[in-house]
Amino acid sequence: MSQNRIVITGTISSGKSTVSKILRDKGFFVISADEVQKKLLEKNKKNYNAIKNTPVFRSVFDENGNLDKSKLSKIIFSEEEKRNLLNKITHQNIYDEMEEEYKISKKNTVFFEIPLFNPNNINFEYDEVWLVKSNKNIQLQRLMKRDNISYDYSLKKLQSQGNENINYDVLIKNDDNIENLKNQIYKLLKEKNYETY
Repeated sequence: MSQNRIVITGTISSGKSTVSKILRDKGFFVISADEVQKKLLEKNKKNYNAIKNTPVFRSVFDENGNLDKSKLSKIIFSEEEKRNLLNKITHQNIYDEMEEEYKISKKNTVFFEIPLFNPNNINFEYDEVWLVKSNKNIQLQRLMKRDNISYDYSLKKLQSQGNENINYDVLIKNDDNIENLKNQIYKLLKEKNYETY
């Protein structure tokens, strides 16, 4: 049996999590980089310590050492230099943890949900990349609704991701309704003969 390691990627509010849910509902094992990061940001975990030990990020911790994720988020989406530094000190830890979850799963086909996947400067194996793409206006509306934020802040978040040129093997368009998205995924699974075992 050949193993399949598929990355699901895209910019913010493109629909990566929705694609992941469709796959989970079909019985597939999906590892989310965002969920892994949440665990690693818990007090005294790897990325919590990596951020706390970096002087420029001291302001995102209170006097009790609690990480203020909203402050960290604002820095990520407004200061490119700090965003790049944060990626440098945390990303490999996320990939390493995902690798551990992959090994534990013992599944033949595993999907990895990773925002803005860039294989440069990281150690991570994958077989193909599925890029989820949406119209920018649709993304903005989703982002405003999901995070309950203003249009301007939504636009800033989206623009902070730049015009990422993500290399991909499969393009999934998510501008229509959920049924259209499901049909695209089901067709792909059938074409590639991916199984949940």
